[in-house]
Amino acid sequence: MALSQYTADAILEWVTNTTAFPAEPTTIYVALFDGDPTSGGTEITNTITGSTTRTTLALGTSPATSGDYRQIDNASQVQITASASAGATADYAAIYDASTSGNLIAYEALTASKTIQTGDEVNFEANALVFRIKVA
Repeated sequence: MALSQYTADAILEWVTNTTAFPAEPTTIYVALFDGDPTSGGTEITNTITGSTTRTTLALGTSPATSGDYRQIDNASQVQITASASAGATADYAAIYDASTSGNLIAYEALTASKTIQTGDEVNFEANALVFRIKVA
């Protein structure tokens, strides 16, 4: 998982006691991108859903250890759309603190690109969206 500039700045400001860490988001949302969100990727959630509103994401409550990583995943199935209104290819999943606009918190490349056709359901089963951070 890559942390966004927003998250990295918040951590560094918190560590240096410059600014209090932002309040914990009450709800987390997921968005899909057709490339790296911070280097030219475009959010495709609105393309496939026909709405700028992102889908609520319920993450597990405790990070797990997996080798050199700490990770957390979706606690339940995530249905982004029951019927895609347009086709696109998803390469990344991203976490936001708002259903529209808001702050990009972090993002992770999907294990494999997902080609979405018009009319497709876009679902991720529980534990399918894994966000990992490498630890020392």
